Amino acid sequence: MVDVMVDYGKVSIIIPIYNTEKYLVPCINSILEQTYTNWELFLIDDGSTDNSLSICMEYQNKDARIIVFTQKNSRVGAARNKGLDYATGDYITFVDSDDMADKHLLECALEIMNRTGASVVQWEAHFFRTNDDNVYDVGKATDMYSEHVEVEVSPMEAIDLMLDNKGRGADPRFQMLRNSCRCVWTKLCKASVFATLRFPIDREYEDDFIVHHIFYNAQNKIVFINDELINKREHQNSVLHTMRFEGKKDHLECEYERLLFVQEHGFERRTINLAVHIYFTSMLELTSQAILEKREDELREIHSRAKEHYRFYFSNLNKLDKLVIGVFCLAPRVGGRVYMMYRWLKG
Repeated sequence: MVDVMVDYGKVSIIIPIYNTEKYLVPCINSILEQTYTNWELFLIDDGSTDNSLSICMEYQNKDARIIVFTQKNSRVGAARNKGLDYATGDYITFVDSDDMADKHLLECALEIMNRTGASVVQWEAHFFRTNDDNVYDVGKATDMYSEHVEVEVSPMEAIDLMLDNKGRGADPRFQMLRNSCRCVWTKLCKASVFATLRFPIDREYEDDFIVHHIFYNAQNKIVFINDELINKREHQNSVLHTMRFEGKKDHLECEYERLLFVQEHGFERRTINLAVHIYFTSMLELTSQAILEKREDELREIHSRAKEHYRFYFSNLNKLDKLVIGVFCLAPRVGGRVYMMYRWLKG
C-alpha cells in the first residue's frame, strides 16, 4: 500500500537573506527536500553584497514555488514583513538563511496542528557549530529527550512559560522542552496569527518583540513538541555573536514592552512578577555592558530609569532582586559590578 500525503493547505516559508552565500544552498535545499510539498518559499534578499541574490535567482528559475524579492538593506524585520505582505499560504513559518530544516518539519508540524486544532506548533532546535573546515555537533538530544512529547497550552499559559525560565511551567512534561520560546524559526502558525501582526523594522531583537503577540493571537491553543526540526547553525557572524550595545538596549525595551503587555492584558500576578524580574535583569545586563564599554551617558540614563521603576515595581520583586537593584539605585557602579560578579559565580 502506498501512503498518500494529506494536503493540509499551503505553507508560506519566509527566509530573510543578507550575505549568507556560504550557507544558502544547504538552507534552500532543506526546503526542497521537505516531505510535504504544498508550499511557497519567499527568499527576501536584504541588500546582500555577496553572491546571495544570484543563488536565489538560480533557484527561482528552477522551481515555480520559489519567489525572490530584493530590497535595500533594511534588516531582518523588514525582510520578514515583505514575505508576510505577499504570503498566500494557510500557514506561515520562518527559516534563517544559515540554518537547515529537517525534511519532516512541515509534515510533522501540520499533522499535529490539524489533529489538535492548535493555531501554533513550536518545535525544538538542534544547535551546531561550523568553521571553515568542518561541522560538528554541540548538543544533540540526550536519551531523556528521545520520547516524543506534546504539551497543549492556552495563549496565556504559553506566555507564562516564555517568562518562566526556572520553573518551565506547571506541567512536568515541560522539563523535556529545552529551547526558548523567543524566536520565530521554531514555529508554524496559522496565517490568521499574522493577519494584523508585523515585525518591528528598527530593532535587532525583532523576534523578541513579536513572540508574545504570536502566542496571544493564537486564540485557542499552542502545542509545544520536543522534536528537533530545525538545525540551527552557530557561527561568528550570526546575530547572537555580533550583538551590539544598541541591540542589548533593544532587548531591554522589549522586556519593558512585554511587562506592560502582561499588565494590560489581565495576566496573573505571578506572570507579572516574572516579567518584572526579567526586565530588571535585562537592565543590569545592559548596565554591566555600559560599565565595560565606559558609556557614561547611557549608565546615567539606565540609573535614572532604574530608580523610577524600582519604586513602581517594588512589590513585584523578590527579596534578592530588591537587594541587588536597591544597591544599584544607590550606587550604579557598585550594583553593576555586584551583578557581574554574581553572573560570573553562577557560571
